[in-house]
Amino acid sequence: MRYQALILLVIVLLSSYLLRETSVFSQSGFGSVMKATVVETIDLNSEQNNQEIIASSSGKSLENPKEETIQPQPEARIQSETMVVEKPVIVDSLIPSNELCVQVGSKIYLAQTIDGAAVLYDQKSQDRWPIASITKLMSAIIALENLNQSSIIEITDQIKNQADGYTTFASSSSYNVNDLIKAMLSVSSNDAAYALSESIGTESFVKKMNDKAKEISMSQTTFFEPSGLSYLNQSTAKDLYILISYINRHYKKEILDITRQKTVSVKNQTTKKIEKLSNINLFAGRKDFFGGKTGYIDQSGGNLVSLFIKNGKMIFIGVLGSEDRFAETEKILSCVK
Repeated sequence: MRYQALILLVIVLLSSYLLRETSVFSQSGFGSVMKATVVETIDLNSEQNNQEIIASSSGKSLENPKEETIQPQPEARIQSETMVVEKPVIVDSLIPSNELCVQVGSKIYLAQTIDGAAVLYDQKSQDRWPIASITKLMSAIIALENLNQSSIIEITDQIKNQADGYTTFASSSSYNVNDLIKAMLSVSSNDAAYALSESIGTESFVKKMNDKAKEISMSQTTFFEPSGLSYLNQSTAKDLYILISYINRHYKKEILDITRQKTVSVKNQTTKKIEKLSNINLFAGRKDFFGGKTGYIDQSGGNLVSLFIKNGKMIFIGVLGSEDRFAETEKILSCVK
């Protein structure tokens, strides 16, 4: 009997202790409700939490999860990592460039020795910009590499329509490839650019332009048509430096020498008449000017890439988005020592 009473006492004490432990987070010694601080943890391996993080980064409010239920979307993670950038930009080199001796208003400019040894002046040279008719430098390369220079091409109404009214030649006139390249580089003839591209198919021609850009490491350049009328033809001053350097090595006579001349002569193969075209580049004919190309559309403003000889060195100067491309190029050149 005494042992039974002892066992009963132990059971009562144990039950009382267990009851006290289970109620410690719900009641205080005074019978009031205790407040607990809850710390949420995020399991990075949880699919649900990954979806919430993605939604948060996309700008969706998660402050009140009752208002919006996030459904599992298997493609969401891929979409968050693959961002479409309208104008890709590469961070410029940390190598400082000199301060210009005069102020220029060009949005982008670059002055660099053609041997690549020195960047003289640099402002946003790796920002993309619509290059307008500077496009025609690449079109000239593709025409030289893929077309017979003596082949004759007719200027059709279809070609003139593609040029959007900015034309040089009359319908039904015809010229050989070499003369069309001259017109394209000197007076920036849009119908010449489309005539050359149509001879092998414009889509194929533009693909060759983009392939060539990749081949020579113009990594921030895209072409959508051969004339530069589209603002989607975009590049950077750095890439245009690469393009001019390539032309200087491989097509100095076929391209740069044409862009240096004040006038060029072409023969209309239909009428057999010689026609003279005056270069629209104001630097043409200068002794220190060794070639370049103009470009202008409303979206780009004035663009100009040029090669000059100064102090025995060949200097590339590119200005993009300028209100006075020739004056500002001249200013930059005057700062070169």
